Amino acid sequence: MIEAVNRIARTTPGRQVATVGRLSAEPGAPNVIPGRVTFSLEIRDLEMAKIDRVFRDIRTEVRRIAARDGTTVGF
Repeated sequence: MIEAVNRIARTTPGRQVATVGRLSAEPGAPNVIPGRVTFSLEIRDLEMAKIDRVFRDIRTEVRRIAARDGTTVGF
């Protein structure tokens, strides 16, 4: 999902950027597959319409990845 954020921001025409900031994996124990992961998403551009477009594209792709992998996602 994080790679998708980067890919979509970089391949969409324009000068927008999208970054994943904070990342939290729970329970956070060594050698344990996390049951819950939370991350922040920031999209920047001078035009709000471009931010909305990039967000919609990211949301669509993240939901597709979640469905493929049998997990849930919230925004």
